[in-house]
Amino acid sequence: MGRGILDESGQRLARLGIGGTGPLAGTGAALVRNGNDLYVGGMFVMAGGKGSSDIARWNGQTTFTLPAVMCLSRPYVGPGGQFQFRVTASSDVNYVIEGSTNLATWQSLITNSASPFIWSDSGATNGNYRFYRAQQTQ
Repeated sequence: MGRGILDESGQRLARLGIGGTGPLAGTGAALVRNGNDLYVGGMFVMAGGKGSSDIARWNGQTTFTLPAVMCLSRPYVGPGGQFQFRVTASSDVNYVIEGSTNLATWQSLITNSASPFIWSDSGATNGNYRFYRAQQTQ
């Protein structure tokens, strides 16, 4: 990305990061414009003085971090049918893991903020199907 980008007029250089300093602390590799917002993807952990996981949004006045991202991955069935998976979430995010047997009624299983976190459900052997989701808490 070099030392910055030009605004729409091509006249003004906006400094979005220089080798780990400035509003974008790291290296930007991809730019996408959506309306008045510019999304930057790359290798950085800070954007606008806030923690960011390699993606940020900028509108010329304020730097924003994207909404929290949560991912359930690495499903595994252990001995005795115990089910586990990994939860990865954005930093500083509290989330609840919920379980359901019918996708209509959800039960809170645990509230957490650790990431990554391995969730093991010993109750997974009590039915034919068990579904999981993670949601950000307020």
